Amino acid sequence: MPERLFLGRPAVSVGGRPADLPTAIAAPADADREAAAQRRVAGWFFALLAGAQVLLAVAVLPLLRRARRHAGPVGPAPVPRRVVAMVELLLVAAALAIPAALLADVVPWWRGDHAGWWFAAVTVLLVVGATAAVRFAPGHDSTLGPLGAVAGLATLVVAADVLTGARLQLNGVAGYSALEGGRFSGLGTVGLGVFVAGSLLCAGWLAQRAPRRWRPMVVVAAGGAAVVVVGSPYLGADSIGAIALTAGVSVAAAISTGGWLTVSRLLWAAMAGLAVTIGFAVVDLRRPATERGSLGRFLAALGDGTGGLTVHRSSTANFETLINSPLTVLALAGALLVWFALLQPWGGLMRLFGIYPAMRAAMAGTAVAAGIGGVLGGSALDVAGAAGALVVPMAALAALRVLDHSADRTQPGDGGPANGRLGLGGVGPAGGPAAPEGAPDRAARTSTGVATA
Repeated sequence: MPERLFLGRPAVSVGGRPADLPTAIAAPADADREAAAQRRVAGWFFALLAGAQVLLAVAVLPLLRRARRHAGPVGPAPVPRRVVAMVELLLVAAALAIPAALLADVVPWWRGDHAGWWFAAVTVLLVVGATAAVRFAPGHDSTLGPLGAVAGLATLVVAADVLTGARLQLNGVAGYSALEGGRFSGLGTVGLGVFVAGSLLCAGWLAQRAPRRWRPMVVVAAGGAAVVVVGSPYLGADSIGAIALTAGVSVAAAISTGGWLTVSRLLWAAMAGLAVTIGFAVVDLRRPATERGSLGRFLAALGDGTGGLTVHRSSTANFETLINSPLTVLALAGALLVWFALLQPWGGLMRLFGIYPAMRAAMAGTAVAAGIGGVLGGSALDVAGAAGALVVPMAALAALRVLDHSADRTQPGDGGPANGRLGLGGVGPAGGPAAPEGAPDRAARTSTGVATA
């Protein structure tokens, strides 16, 4: 008779529940407290980050103008070394702010009476520690040293979180909220942007150290591992992000040896992206309907005739995110700094791209992946903003160093700067060993021995 009270099978105990009732109640209560604190703190954190990066971009402009050293006796006085070193540290700290905010959830900052201040204190300590690690890391004095270290740290933080269950992103300031219900596991929008930028910059940094003919393979190997982390249903569980990252890796591999994105290279990149897209689509569609990702749900909606509603919801989400998210400011500010300053003849980035083509490929691939991931994922410029928060400060730092070495002269045959300073790419003094970083391409040097773009 008691079983008839249930209109299904009898109730059974779910495994994993603590035996003690207060302990069982405390866990979801603590998660709810964290989610509520996350909503309050995330807004001002990204607003402050956007404002800080805008101010830092303004401060970098006069340094870019005066960073190029003149070989002759006439020229503007160089910026004091201490000022340049301080700005470099600020650029590194700005690039590491989002990874530090993600890592801050290791400490239960939301349990205090002043959760926002506790989060700020923990994040600042993590930023200071990570900046110090980059500053004293081997190869810091080379042109691409800080860029490689920052990209490696950012990639490591996000990858470690994803590989351990993405516990830091759920209800995290740099993650996603359970109260919004958009995602409960895997890689979030901000994490995707940081991981895309970090993994592609790491791929470019590694490829630059390899011989020219091996660079596409290095980019594909490093980028392919990142695609698996993003797209695996047991890890990142973001098929749209995996497709976007595949497009970025394909573009980066195609131009990693130098030159332009020709028709043949574009076709190979498109074929690789299409193959990965079809693979993820097949895997997603074969999963149960309740476990499908955004790609599988969209394809299923196309099959039953409701694809138009899905496109409308995605367009609405893109528009609302575009006008309401502080990450939009980060994306636009970064784009303005790159276009109107870094890519100008005096900005240094074109010179960097000419000497280190693998880094140009990595940054181009990041732009492609972040744009596709944001639009198709319904998050507008959020992915690009998170990626730009990492890439733009590092691009500015590398540009400053390239301009600082623009007047270095090399002795014919030895590749070392005649004045004894660090040369491009960390080449050691004349007659000495090279620093542990890939030397710039030979095409970047003239027959007279002067390093040029």
